[in-house]
Amino acid sequence: MSTYCQELNHKITYGDPFFIITTTGVGGGVIVSMEAINRIPKNEQFTEQFVDQVSFDVFAATSSYSMGNTYAWTDITKGEYLFSINSDVFSSFFPTCKAMFSSNN
Repeated sequence: MSTYCQELNHKITYGDPFFIITTTGVGGGVIVSMEAINRIPKNEQFTEQFVDQVSFDVFAATSSYSMGNTYAWTDITKGEYLFSINSDVFSSFFPTCKAMFSSNN
């Protein structure tokens, strides 16, 4: 099964970087492409994880090669922590992903 950016709904091509966004209290996360991550202004990306407020953490992601030119959905691994964004920024730039997190509660 191919890996898609859950915000922009496009296939992530094998070789392109992709990311997992998680938040405290959620077992999984959402998969997003470099294109989606690049929409976040640099001044909204914090290198320290938030302690006193709801935030969303961005991690590099990896997966084994799948058929064709995409990553395998079944073997995604959360990698290195990259940065955090606050909940307002997440809501603004990731409305589809926000709805996915909301449906998990």
